[in-house]
Amino acid sequence: MVSREYRQGHWDSAQHKWVIDEADRQSGELDHSGRATFTLDLTPLHEELAGDTYRRFKDLGYAAYVTDPGTGKTEQRRFQVRLSHYHASEAAGSP
Repeated sequence: MVSREYRQGHWDSAQHKWVIDEADRQSGELDHSGRATFTLDLTPLHEELAGDTYRRFKDLGYAAYVTDPGTGKTEQRRFQVRLSHYHASEAAGSP
């Protein structure tokens, strides 16, 4: 099994600790070549960023988990996705 989730957090001043909010969880099975494909729906997050006039980009933290069904062992990989007001071609100076 493969699982992917977006994690965002906030400081809870009442509890005096960082609280992780998990959202956008997906899961699936590996194909015969050991791969799984997921689609990121960034539309709501992009709309949220568009409302921020002071922020040019936002980095989103994701984690991917793969569990071996035979052993039950789970491995984790973390990665970042950067949302921006600009298209990658604009940032690179391409037309």
